[in-house]
Amino acid sequence: MKVIEFGVHDFMRNQDSVDVVGRCYKGPIAVGVHFTKAIAHGSDQVLLIDLQVVRILAYEKELDELEEGVSARLLFEGRTGDLSGGWVLQGVDDRC
Repeated sequence: MKVIEFGVHDFMRNQDSVDVVGRCYKGPIAVGVHFTKAIAHGSDQVLLIDLQVVRILAYEKELDELEEGVSARLLFEGRTGDLSGGWVLQGVDDRC
């Protein structure tokens, strides 16, 4: 298992999904992986979430996987809590 992280720059809730723009801090991040917590930048505040990646969009293309350091738009399904910009999403990739 490998820890994955995605830094949130912008965040929008849609009717059926969550649209997040940011950067892959620890990856790769693949379609299907789950994020289970969000950590506020510069604090110890932790928010429990349950978000599954359903789509990755970068460079005007749809990707199956996002490498470290690359900015992208991720579409998620799941529970967000009070998530907004300025958080780091964290999860585990069970494929490793």
